[in-house]
Amino acid sequence: MLVPISRTSWLALAASVALGSLIGCASLVEGDTAPDWLLADLAGQTHDFAAYRGQVIILDFWATWCAPCLPVGRFLNSLHAQYGDQGLQILALHYDASGNPGSFAREHGYAYTVFPDGQQVAKLYGVSKIPTLMVIDRDGMIIHRQTGFAETDTVKLKNLIETSL
Repeated sequence: MLVPISRTSWLALAASVALGSLIGCASLVEGDTAPDWLLADLAGQTHDFAAYRGQVIILDFWATWCAPCLPVGRFLNSLHAQYGDQGLQILALHYDASGNPGSFAREHGYAYTVFPDGQQVAKLYGVSKIPTLMVIDRDGMIIHRQTGFAETDTVKLKNLIETSL
């Protein structure tokens, strides 16, 4: 049902959307504190990012259509298997509304937490290209950010994880 809205309300709404867009468009960089957010995972359970403080976190911004994201997923599975019981949390945030992230994650055996609707968090963190990975330390600081992925990145990322745990 549509509800009539006054011209003043429309203008206020438009201004608020524009302001929200401006606030969320600055890219976060290494040394910034990772902002908190709430999102539902594939099972519908809501996660509060603030609850992950005290753990090392990898945020993976990806999409089902992103071919370069596939090797990232395989690498993150190996990290999860190796370091998951030592306090490493891997959170995969689907970048847009296309595809079926749940089916894709199951098909590719993702063993870590997947959020099917990560668009607003991507915007909040200033992510405009994928794959984008961020490593966040136990204090909530972004200690690594990269866009793109090559097999040669695995050694650097593994070393970073090992020294952060």
